[in-house]
Amino acid sequence: MGVLAFCTGATLYYLVCYRSQLIPRWLSVWGLAGTALGLAAGLLVLFQSIAVPSGTQVVLSLPIGVQEMVLAVWLIVKGFSPKAKAPAPAAAEPTPA
Repeated sequence: MGVLAFCTGATLYYLVCYRSQLIPRWLSVWGLAGTALGLAAGLLVLFQSIAVPSGTQVVLSLPIGVQEMVLAVWLIVKGFSPKAKAPAPAAAEPTPA
């Protein structure tokens, strides 16, 4: 179940990074693809289609593992993009009459 929670959070993280362009798009897309494969591995284990320590699980989880390491090095070396999109201003709430 922890893998499913990680994949959900990672998917949201990479979607935000993709939309805001905080990191290069190719890195965000790699993260999204990796989380989809990791989610598939988690679901296959959950429904007992594959064994927990199996080659299939490792192969499906490998892309997100490698991507996380590449992202860590990228952020240490380059950091977030300074020309990322700024958040939209909050809409003003109407004042009660």
